[in-house]
Amino acid sequence: MSQQIFGSVVAQDDNLGDIAIRQVALDWLPGYVDEIVIFVGSMPDGYISAFDFPPRSRLVTRRAEFALRYLAACVQRTANLLFAPGPYQLRSGNGAAIKSAINLVNIVGARISGGVVVAVGRAFRGNANPVRAIERASLRMTSIFVCRDTVSAGVIGMPVLVAPDMAFGIDVHPRELEASRPLVAFSLRSDRPVDRQIIAALVTQVKEAGLRPVFVTQVRRDNHQHLDLGKSLHVEVCAWTTEPHREQRKRVNEVYSSSHTVISNRLHALIFGLHWGAIPVGIEHSGSDKLRSTLDHLVPMQYIDARGVSPMTINLDPSGELRQNVQESTLRAYGELELMRKHVLDVFSAAPAVSWNRKLRP
Repeated sequence: MSQQIFGSVVAQDDNLGDIAIRQVALDWLPGYVDEIVIFVGSMPDGYISAFDFPPRSRLVTRRAEFALRYLAACVQRTANLLFAPGPYQLRSGNGAAIKSAINLVNIVGARISGGVVVAVGRAFRGNANPVRAIERASLRMTSIFVCRDTVSAGVIGMPVLVAPDMAFGIDVHPRELEASRPLVAFSLRSDRPVDRQIIAALVTQVKEAGLRPVFVTQVRRDNHQHLDLGKSLHVEVCAWTTEPHREQRKRVNEVYSSSHTVISNRLHALIFGLHWGAIPVGIEHSGSDKLRSTLDHLVPMQYIDARGVSPMTINLDPSGELRQNVQESTLRAYGELELMRKHVLDVFSAAPAVSWNRKLRP
């Protein structure tokens, strides 16, 4: 019997990190499936064209059409479901409860019709009920559920599989150690203020080390802040232009591929830099554990406090030993994710023979 996989790539349309993790999830889908139905909604053309969709993909823009196709596939016992990677907030309110309930109904539909449900690269935050209770029920019914950090299990109150963030699965390996890495990339969230004196001090340290600072925009809403900082601190900016998302990704990668270090409070800026062999320096904000819970157990990290309450100097690694350790750790994280990819493919290969109550988690 023909098999279909249903999923969505709808996300923040100005965020290259969201594109990257969804692309890796799409790359994990089995090549033998008959059709992959992907909801793209009203996402702009530049965002959609940034993806390399698998063969036999059908892009659907209307939510009603996607729902009808999914219902028909459940009835025909050909439906399988992929949840996109990323964080999930356990919020209060009727809207959040309804959304979680709909997801649960979709999961039940796939499972009782013999299909599998896969969720990868997830992260839970918050503690509101009834959303938390609904998500726990959904998690129990998934074929495989993978979180990207070390705290989600405690948040949801259940054991979960943990694997590196999906961005570690980008098909790029850290470059060999090279003498020429002249840049230090800064990528700063516009919604999380960092004391400008801290950034100015870091820029000065970078210049004194004979390196060239560059502000890198991989989330379009950060662009104005980067342009402003670049002007005031006399620093080059890899700005977000009018080019499509795919071209912006190439320009961003050009900077990271020549970067000695990447300094950021954006998770995927740090991971993009890691894939090009750059040393990661996280900027920490009070009340946020996102960077530490996702990266500390994988790679050697340095941190700068956004409020300036800790030393503002960083190790720019003149010996090269730190960068070598970072590269080796990044390759190990990539390897861990490869093992999870194979496990996910094994789960998909079980459809439609697997029953909804079979225990597939190791």
